[in-house]
Amino acid sequence: MSNIDRNSTRGGFLSRAWESTKVSRERHAQRMAAPYLLKLDDEQLKGIGYSRDTLRSWL
Repeated sequence: MSNIDRNSTRGGFLSRAWESTKVSRERHAQRMAAPYLLKLDDEQLKGIGYSRDTLRSWL
């Protein structure tokens, strides 16, 4: 295996690993934020673009 092959494989792995942790971080942030966002009234939720059902699905 040449250096180019190894580097591209490693880069592919790191890219996939980064995307995987990015999704995990986003889900964690959603779970942490949902209880606070659910305290907002319906007009405020409409203003930020989320529904109560969406927020509940994050929990």
